[in-house]
Amino acid sequence: MSQNELEVFFPRDEEELFETLSPETKIINGGTDLMVRKHLNRLDAKRLVSLDKMEGLRKISDEGDSFRVFARTTYSDILNHTACEEFPVLAKAIREIGSTQIRNRGTLTGNVVNASPAGDAVLALYLLEAMIVIHSKNEQKTIRIDNFIKGPGKTVLEADQYVHSIIIPKAGKGSTHYFKKVGQRKAMAISIASMGAVYTLKKGMFLNLAIAFGSLGPTVIRAEKVEAKALGMPFNEQTLSTLAQISSNTVKPITDVRASAQYRKEVAGNLIISILS
Repeated sequence: MSQNELEVFFPRDEEELFETLSPETKIINGGTDLMVRKHLNRLDAKRLVSLDKMEGLRKISDEGDSFRVFARTTYSDILNHTACEEFPVLAKAIREIGSTQIRNRGTLTGNVVNASPAGDAVLALYLLEAMIVIHSKNEQKTIRIDNFIKGPGKTVLEADQYVHSIIIPKAGKGSTHYFKKVGQRKAMAISIASMGAVYTLKKGMFLNLAIAFGSLGPTVIRAEKVEAKALGMPFNEQTLSTLAQISSNTVKPITDVRASAQYRKEVAGNLIISILS
């Protein structure tokens, strides 16, 4: 069967969904990435399964100490929900994704399953220590996002499974959320490098810090050495210059058509310093 003869299924519930899943199947959930792959003839699937007809998968629920974002929830749904008040870094990252039309169609879950190290929303989820809820016919399990994503385009998801929802713990009060990316152009750019940070200060010093980089390794990189070094240090240019040097040695960029590895290392350090601006 050619790329132009793909079968498309529209299951109405999980029972029908699991009947259609196989190693030759790809799930459409937003479909913004799959359509690009199809256009480039890189879609290795004989069947597509759309979640569009499955009820109850387009919503956000408040579960007390966390929010659950269900599979079909779009970026625009998230931006229009009060949950964004809890996750400013996620809102900042989502606003950097594509155009309004892309945000109206694309989903947070699709971004996670796509597993791109340049995924803006994925970077935010690393910082927020999100949990991925996986359903199969006989099992449900929840795993951390950094254990779910294994490499560029690679996850632990098996052919008979799908991502049902994402659980995001609520952030602590009084924390500052920061996100910035560097691209070749301002509009709808795939990042050369990106960075997000969530931190709390007490008496002008770092009480805690979570920091992550995108497009600087095979997956989003949570910079644990930088986080540990920052604790108790004053929030000033000297401290951030020290953290910038550690960051440059922590990231693992490659050279590609967008930028060299060395340039990306320098950008990683500059992104740290930019927190002061």
